[in-house]
Amino acid sequence: RVRSSTKKRDSDNDKLCRKCGRENIGKYKKQVWLGCSKKPCNYWVHAVCVNVIVKKEEHTKNIDYYCDEHIKTFL
Repeated sequence: RVRSSTKKRDSDNDKLCRKCGRENIGKYKKQVWLGCSKKPCNYWVHAVCVNVIVKKEEHTKNIDYYCDEHIKTFL
């Protein structure tokens, strides 16, 4: 799951990255976000905060990201 930092989020807590705790990183207003692929999990992070480096959101279409809680199901 991917979203733009410019899209409206459900709540104030949903505006913050679960890794760095910020909405924006540095001077950049548009961030690439990744959401946990396990539904209905609402865990969102900046792609760069989990070491996924992409220039555009469409480059993340085939990425499955799982939060710390749900990744345990694969271990």
